[in-house]
Amino acid sequence: ALTIFIQPPSLQILEQRLRLRGTETEESLNHRLNKAAFELTFAPSFDVIIINDDLERAINETIHVVDDFLLSH
Repeated sequence: ALTIFIQPPSLQILEQRLRLRGTETEESLNHRLNKAAFELTFAPSFDVIIINDDLERAINETIHVVDDFLLSH
């Protein structure tokens, strides 16, 4: 099995992205940020961490990682 963790560049950038979407209440935004901070503590236990700072790059990197894994197994 291959585990991949998709990580925001930072919690501050995640907050900016969520605020720009305008879909969260302040309460739900705080809940999501707290949950994200908790989830980030598990990142080191994944096989691969991909930083989602650029969507196209993150997608391409994910495809590359999965392809490499499938070819090696």
